[in-house]
Amino acid sequence: MRAVPENVVSSPATVVTALRIVQREEKADHYIDDNLRERGIPLSLIPERPKKWREKCVQIMESSINNKFIDIRPQSQSVEENKEWLDDLLTEVATVCYQDLKAMKENGVNCFPPDYDILEMYIKAYHTNLKEVVKELIDRELNARDIIKLMVWVGDVRQSFRDVLEIDLQQYGKLIDDKIEESLEKTCVEQVQWNVSELVKKMIHSEEEEWSATDPPESDNSGCFYTTVGILLYEMIDQNIGALSMLGGNTKELLLHECLKQVSVFQQKYKESVDSKFSSYLSSGRSDPPLYFEYMIAVANNCHSCIEFTERLKSTSEIDMGRLKSEIGKLFGDICEKYKSVSFHCCDILITIMFEDLSPVLDGLMTKEQWLNKPMDLVDKIEGTILDYNSDFERLKQNCRTYVIVQTQQRILRFYFESMMKKKIVLKKKENREKAASFIREESEKLGTLFMRLSHATTPKYTKILKQFAELISSNLDTVPFIIGGLSTNYPEVKFHHVVAVLAMRGDLNKTSVQKLMDRTPLTIESGDQDREMSPTRDSKSILSQISVHNPYALF
Repeated sequence: MRAVPENVVSSPATVVTALRIVQREEKADHYIDDNLRERGIPLSLIPERPKKWREKCVQIMESSINNKFIDIRPQSQSVEENKEWLDDLLTEVATVCYQDLKAMKENGVNCFPPDYDILEMYIKAYHTNLKEVVKELIDRELNARDIIKLMVWVGDVRQSFRDVLEIDLQQYGKLIDDKIEESLEKTCVEQVQWNVSELVKKMIHSEEEEWSATDPPESDNSGCFYTTVGILLYEMIDQNIGALSMLGGNTKELLLHECLKQVSVFQQKYKESVDSKFSSYLSSGRSDPPLYFEYMIAVANNCHSCIEFTERLKSTSEIDMGRLKSEIGKLFGDICEKYKSVSFHCCDILITIMFEDLSPVLDGLMTKEQWLNKPMDLVDKIEGTILDYNSDFERLKQNCRTYVIVQTQQRILRFYFESMMKKKIVLKKKENREKAASFIREESEKLGTLFMRLSHATTPKYTKILKQFAELISSNLDTVPFIIGGLSTNYPEVKFHHVVAVLAMRGDLNKTSVQKLMDRTPLTIESGDQDREMSPTRDSKSILSQISVHNPYALF
């Protein structure tokens, strides 16, 4: 009786014989008890009666079951030595339960008399011991990964018993109570959240250290720089969410939500690190870190790669969990937008660094000494500097590189327009006006060719506006109103204050004559309050909408 599940398979006749002996002694107990009662003699006067062998038989079977589970439990030493102790334990427990109950269902019920209800007894005993094992494991304060293993295991045991043995353990009570299960899931999510939070800190620290390297970043198959921080971040998230993939949908969504919140924290800390390192880089005279420029290219690329990782995570989550809650869906969208923002912020830093080199050259535009007397020299330097930096920009992903080229083009042209509208030079002589206009036309053509070469786009319309401004400077006064009318018709972003400021370069007009000239313009240019800053609501992204000349008549 100490090994019934094994014996009903290997030696069922022995079990049956033993049970017959037990049954015989049980009948003897009843017979003697009945006779003595009739005669009024106490049963206690009969030695060795009642034997209660059936009761003892059941106790032995229950004790053997309990001892079997005691023998399975791991010792503290084995737990410390074996990292897979929980897997081994759960596998052994499940195997013992499955094999023993299978033996009792297929063989044991045929050996025992029906009134023993032996299968029911074994199921209850094994369920009680299973629940005790689970409780002891929970009391060990398992880590998140082991909690997940345990909870998944409980579900697997329940499912396999129902499907294969047709035994529903649920009717005997849950192995883990609802409140405890809820507490475990909460603990699991909190542990994962803490782990992710700590790993994010380590990733940021490691990334900052990598920016100080003397070797350039790694390159992908397209030659674009990158670091591994984004890959590691999303691998970590995939692993943690994957570990919970077999838990309840609410828990998975909760963990996903917490992981996404940590991604938002990562984004914020990433940007803060970029800005902090940029400040120290400028303070060092752009010498420390030595390859800061290259690593900012990598960061910009990383962010766009992370957008792809985020979108992939969203797709897999929707497949696994179905339609996501609106709050989580919004968080996915916000994260992608933030990555885009940080990426372009890094691109702006790259542009700022380049314009530090361009600034002395740009400051010379529309000046007599550095511009009028040195034809094409400044624009050649601008072109050379941009092309030199473009060899680094080739390491950017396409969307980042496009952004950098477009922003560079706009800033160069804006600087050129602003130089014309600041009255940095006064061209009183006609030959100087014609000379300046010729330079502007040639330089606008050269800039247009440069940006077409870089972006493979059509000639920017602003180079055409520059040519029209050149005509404003060099043309006879009689034709100026018609040029202004053409500007108004073809380029609505050209405003009243722009034209007045450009006319201030001529040197042959005073305030009164310009006012009369503007009054004679056949096609009006929106002016409103001539002293106010132009509202950017219309064509707000245009270069000229960003340039406002307060009180342009004050230039005369």
